[in-house]
Amino acid sequence: RFEMGYGSRMSGSQPPREAIPIEMVGESRTPVFIAHGTADSVVSIEQSRAYTARARAAGRTVELMECEGEGHSFSLTANKITELE
Repeated sequence: RFEMGYGSRMSGSQPPREAIPIEMVGESRTPVFIAHGTADSVVSIEQSRAYTARARAAGRTVELMECEGEGHSFSLTANKITELE
């Protein structure tokens, strides 16, 4: 997976601006769909909520699907199906 080890390569340095989604909100021209587990211990659900709020304030189309109890990788079949629909 893409994110595996990504953080370790970035340790001790600032990631480039284009690697930080919330910094790129104003440049997005396509609709965005985010599926995020509420129990994610790798990336806080608050980051997706903040991105969604900023994107909507900028007039962008964004949908946030919060999956109750899911972590960073979805394990519940119902959530996997919903994410793909």
